Amino acid sequence: IDRRRVPGAVAATAHTNGGDPWCRVAATSSVTGMSEPASTSESRRRWWGYIAMPLGVAVAITIGALGFFGEFSSRNVEYTIAGSTSPSDGAVTVQVTVQRIEAAAREMVLQVLVIPTGSLTDNGDPLQPSKDLVLDTSSLITAPLTFKAHDRITARELRVPLDGVVSFYPFDTYHTDLYVGLDAAGVPAPVQLTVTDHDPGFVSQPVSQQAGDGYVTAELQVQRSRSTFILGWFQVIVMWSLGLSVVAGALHIVRRRL
Repeated sequence: IDRRRVPGAVAATAHTNGGDPWCRVAATSSVTGMSEPASTSESRRRWWGYIAMPLGVAVAITIGALGFFGEFSSRNVEYTIAGSTSPSDGAVTVQVTVQRIEAAAREMVLQVLVIPTGSLTDNGDPLQPSKDLVLDTSSLITAPLTFKAHDRITARELRVPLDGVVSFYPFDTYHTDLYVGLDAAGVPAPVQLTVTDHDPGFVSQPVSQQAGDGYVTAELQVQRSRSTFILGWFQVIVMWSLGLSVVAGALHIVRRRL
């Protein structure tokens, strides 16, 4: 028995048991055996650490992948606000694409493409009308768009106003009444309106609609996208954490009188 490892225990055992070597051996064995549960618990903690780290990484990757695919699927959506009964009736499809949302200016930038169908096409070409088309919109800075007969139709850019407050970020919500009205050679034509959202920072969805003779009105609701909302909350948490850490450091310095 190496007395250098447990000198106190051996000395105490020798004093109480009259220096019996067998008692000293038993006492030494009991003392050294006390370290076995500690080493076992330490190995268990290491084992759980080896499992928890890759498990946490796998969970984070799974949540990120689900969020990515959920965001991707929610963005590739085309909303049909109103539709005509049949393309052969000489209807016009107005494709509206939300290019971007300018929250500070409270404007929605749109790309508008007019596609005639049926009898309004020139020899079946969907990008060439057989009659003069005039498209009126809810834009306050753009005059009604005119497309001459037998000329190629090109996409146009429009800006429509938004109703909302940007200072509520990231909880800000905006609304706009999107209006399109179309005349073919001075006569109202059936209109089919589709809306596609391409702005990565916002999500635009129709919440109500109204259609009439040659016009369509749709109320669009604009909100922050899921990824932008999560990023906004992350920034809030980081800034609050930095602020609280500065306050805690200042209090520590004052209490220690450093």
